[in-house]
Amino acid sequence: MRIVLKVGGSVLQHDGRAVWAEDLRNLVEDRHQVLVVHGAGPLINERLAQLQVPVVFQEGQRVTTPAVLKEVVQVMRGTANLLMVAQCQKVGVPAVGLSGADGGWFDACRDDSGLGLVGRVNSVRPGLIERIWAGGMIPMVAPLAMEQDTDTLLNLNGDWAASGIAQKIHADALVFYTDSGGVRWNGKDPTTIIPDLDVSGCEALIDRGIITHGMIPKVRAGIAALEGGVQNVWIGRWNDAKGSTCLRQETGTERKERWALG
Repeated sequence: MRIVLKVGGSVLQHDGRAVWAEDLRNLVEDRHQVLVVHGAGPLINERLAQLQVPVVFQEGQRVTTPAVLKEVVQVMRGTANLLMVAQCQKVGVPAVGLSGADGGWFDACRDDSGLGLVGRVNSVRPGLIERIWAGGMIPMVAPLAMEQDTDTLLNLNGDWAASGIAQKIHADALVFYTDSGGVRWNGKDPTTIIPDLDVSGCEALIDRGIITHGMIPKVRAGIAALEGGVQNVWIGRWNDAKGSTCLRQETGTERKERWALG
């Protein structure tokens, strides 16, 4: 299977075992083609706070000014990308760090929702990724890309980047890997995970404050992936049926057996 795995930057804050990397190793050993898109939110926030650069979020997405973009590039393509590659290497997974700007394998169009220097995946040329897979390695992608037809570098929300890439490369599955699990009825109670979420009701849950903060772009990007042809989308760890949320396009249908990908 072809799987796009979005790994949040929060995993880089943890000491000790890189559980996400061990799960990735299991997928690789099962001969799946995996592409990882990573974030770096906590590291970026820490860097911006040190420099006293103002930070603004809109529905879980960072507003990217020129000053913010400068630091995002340094942290995302530098520190975070290298740390992710290192965590993979530590568990025996050969990974290659890159961004959309490397080899121009994907570009972006400007997001028009007032987020500043932020883009969405526009076109993807998968030749570079396919050569990396053919070499037995895993692409580790920082969500940065050049704007279509310009030399402007844009920041991409990692969830939306993963969704866009998954659609363009015809992935079988998109996983938003989170260390806190899937969508919860009560954000403070990990026992209230919603195992199956009908996409038609997601906006209502956002309006009610059930889906909040960084979970908003995950859910919306997941819906876009389903609408774009990706057959399976879930939030959490795919081998943790009780702790993850599977997005569904229909209600009242028989629940499909969860893939045994782990």
